[in-house]
Amino acid sequence: MEQYYSNDSFTAFKTEDGILIEEKKKGSLKMLLIILGLGVLMLIGGFVIGLFGGTIGLAMAPWLIWGSALVIAVAVIAFVITLVMNRDPKIVFNTKNNELSLRGKIIPFSDIESIAPQE
Repeated sequence: MEQYYSNDSFTAFKTEDGILIEEKKKGSLKMLLIILGLGVLMLIGGFVIGLFGGTIGLAMAPWLIWGSALVIAVAVIAFVITLVMNRDPKIVFNTKNNELSLRGKIIPFSDIESIAPQE
C-alpha cells in the first residue's frame, strides 16, 4: 500500500482495489478537550461576571455557572460513549466494484475519476 494522504484525523492509502482510509482516534479526544475548554471558559466567565457585573451580573452568573456544568457533563458523557462504541476505523472506496464500505455498511456509487482532499 502506498500512502496517499495523511493528516491528524486520518491516513489514506492507495490499494489495488481503490482507496483505504483509516481514521485516527484523536478526533474524540480533540472533541473532549475543545468542549471542556469551552465549559471551563463559561465557568470562569460566570464567576467573573458574578463578581464584577453588578445586579445584571448576579442574575446572569448562575446561568453561566450551571450551563458550564451541563456542557462539561455532556462532553464527558459523549467522550465515554465514543470510547465504548465499537466502530470500524476503516473506510474503503472499492473502485473495481464501485462500492463504498463505511463502518460495516456497503454503499454503491458511480464512477469516481479523482478525489480532491479538502481541509
